[in-house]
Parts: sequence; structure tokens; C-alpha cells
Amino acid sequence: MSTDVFCVSRAYAQVVINLLTQRGLPIPNSIGALLDEGEPEDPVAIDQWVQLLEDASALIPDMPIGLLVGQAIQPHHLGILGYALMASDNVGELLRRYVRYQCTFIRGFPTELSTSGDTATLRWPVLTPFSIFQSNVCAVTAMLTALRTATGQKRLFPAHIGFVDEKPPEVRKYKAVLGHNLSFNNDVMSFALPASMLELSLVGADAQLISIIHRQLDDLTPLVAAGEQSDELLVNLHRHIAIGPVS
Repeated sequence: MSTDVFCVSRAYAQVVINLLTQRGLPIPNSIGALLDEGEPEDPVAIDQWVQLLEDASALIPDMPIGLLVGQAIQPHHLGILGYALMASDNVGELLRRYVRYQCTFIRGFPTELSTSGDTATLRWPVLTPFSIFQSNVCAVTAMLTALRTATGQKRLFPAHIGFVDEKPPEVRKYKAVLGHNLSFNNDVMSFALPASMLELSLVGADAQLISIIHRQLDDLTPLVAAGEQSDELLVNLHRHIAIGPVS
């Protein structure tokens, strides 16, 4: 299976560079080359993203790189999409919008949201032909960070996080950030919350702003969902949606 169909926002790569720079660490050649070879709005192929994380991890061995990057990713790194998520009325609306628009900034990992009993769960397959554990850690950490930021509840923890990956030798650092209910060797990735948490209000929603954002997103998203993955379309998507100010 080609890895070309799997990609993430280029803004995420800049987050990694920021982490290294803040620590006074050198930028690996692979990372510099990655940013030099494309336009700011171009997505990053998943194999390049995984290599970037591995190179950064070698420079910061004391903490899992997926946790560090996931905690550093903020909604503004997704441009107007990030603002659309943060302008939701509550957690449930944020998650539904995430599922609806996710294909505009992460390709190849279609996500679904379902509720069963007292639990609401995001699930997505990981079909890449190589291990991407730290990328998966980054994804769930970024989601948790966004929820904590959106609700103002810094001690918010999910009911459960399921990884497709094997259990790492040391899980203490993962549990300190993600909570104690982690499982491994699952068929799909999952991120579960108590269903009651879906009603949690978010801080700072702006109804007028979200109306403008949704009109732009609704014009672009069906093209991606329909499978129109031309280079021109992807450039336009990332220019209008996935690129925001990077700090």
C-alpha cells in the first residue's frame, strides 16, 4: 500500500522544530530538508512525519516525543479549522466537527464517532505498512490537549485510549499525560470519553465567526470526501484550512 495517501499538516512539522529550538538543540538535516522541499501549504507524507519524530526523539530521549509534540499542538496550527473546532458550543459538537472535517488536514485515517451506553468513542484504523506508535501517541495527546484547552479543564482525562501498537516497555510517562486507562494491540485506535462529557460547554465560542468558517469548510470538504485528491485541490485545502499562525 502506498504511503502517499497518508499525510498530516505541515504545521505539525514546525511544532517539532519549535520544540528542538526551545531546547537549544540542532535541527536534523532530515527535518530541514523536509520543510525546504515543499510549499508551506503542502501536507507531509506519513513516512516523512514518522522519520521526523524519530529524529527528534533521538535528541530528546527523556520523554516520548509523541507526548511532547501532542501537548504542543494547538488549535491555531490547523488554521480556520482549529478555530471552527474551538468555536463549538460543547465537546460533543467539537468531536462531530472534527470527524466531519478531519479529512482536510489528516488523510488516510478516517474517523468515526459513536455512542454506546455511557461512553462516546472516536475510532480510526491505522493501515500504514510500518509502525507509527509515536505518531499515534501524538494524535491522541493532541486531541486530549485540545479538549482540555477548549473546556478549560486541565485535569480532564478520557475514559479509555486504545492503541493498535504493542505495549511499550515503560508506560508510566504515558499514563501521567493520557490517564491510566490505556490498552494496546487493538484492531483500531480509539479515544473514549464518558458520554456525559459531550455536554461540557466550551470557552469563547463565537457564533458569527463559526458561521463564516463553516461556509468555507463546507465548500471544500465534499471534494475531499468524494475522493478528489488532486494536487491542486490539496494545495487549496491546506492554504485555506490547515495553515494558521505557528508559534
